[in-house]
Amino acid sequence: MNKLEKLIYDVVKKNPGLKRRIRNVYQSAFDLMPRKKNYSVNPISVKEGYFFGFHDVTPFSLDDQLVLANKLTIPRRMPGPKDLLELGYFTIDGGLKEFIKIGETYSWNYHKGCRMQWLNQEEVIYNSVGEKGMGATIVNIRSKKERKINFPIDSVHEGGHLASSFSYERLESCMGGYGYLYKDDSYLEENVPDGTGLF
Repeated sequence: MNKLEKLIYDVVKKNPGLKRRIRNVYQSAFDLMPRKKNYSVNPISVKEGYFFGFHDVTPFSLDDQLVLANKLTIPRRMPGPKDLLELGYFTIDGGLKEFIKIGETYSWNYHKGCRMQWLNQEEVIYNSVGEKGMGATIVNIRSKKERKINFPIDSVHEGGHLASSFSYERLESCMGGYGYLYKDDSYLEENVPDGTGLF
């Protein structure tokens, strides 16, 4: 943040009404600028009731033939701890074909989904809740065999052998809608705990 941005920030952070007006003027100025027409080299398929989640990971398989998707089982509202999400993929050949279910989870939200990601061409990982609390499930989409790990994941290294993890309960407490509604070792009563962090 440069000095001018810092000065403006310090003024508007104490005045939400002014902040909203400045934001609206700023965004409206960009609406007046000419834009290139949106286009896609492939036909666009719309599937009502499906979503993926955050844009920082790709839903596309390594060979670009499959696309991961989350299927809603509830009306559009914030999910509760007992709201199930179905997980699966579509084949892409000539447009999205039928949804092939590979699992289900209660660890999800609209922003980050369940962090479903490809580990390799046949294995997918996603966050799940089990008897021991929050964790992650690895499923082979061909054999349907599953493995569990005892902590949730966020981002997976492209080699599929390393992943980052943190407290989704703490994230939910600090940034509602981005975490999950399940307890973990979050140390919520401490401001800067030594027992949790980014792993």
